Amino acid sequence: STHCISSAASDVYKRQLVINEMLANQIDPMCNIIVFTSIDCIRCNAAVDAVESIGARYCQKDINQSVKNMQVYDQLSEGKACGPIAIIGNKVFKGFNYEFSKNRYSKAIENLNSIL
Repeated sequence: STHCISSAASDVYKRQLVINEMLANQIDPMCNIIVFTSIDCIRCNAAVDAVESIGARYCQKDINQSVKNMQVYDQLSEGKACGPIAIIGNKVFKGFNYEFSKNRYSKAIENLNSIL
């Protein structure tokens, strides 16, 4: 749904980013990039493909595989189904839009690499 994808200019979205600012390595100490996915989610597959095409190491967390994954996803999505949620460093990206998301992921990964 669009409210989770790319209404970056809206105040609500900016507030959500702040509320949901969370370091990926707080969720999993082995990961600076996490992509939350679910079974049969086409946008989730696209998000994973985008991260892989950038060449970044990441952890995939299937929300159907563990209660903990589902709880973190629910916290980040504020209870709304958003499709994939990617955490790159401390930036949370909800949903996946084919035009915008890969570019946003790429910039966030560049910024992350510059501080690691």
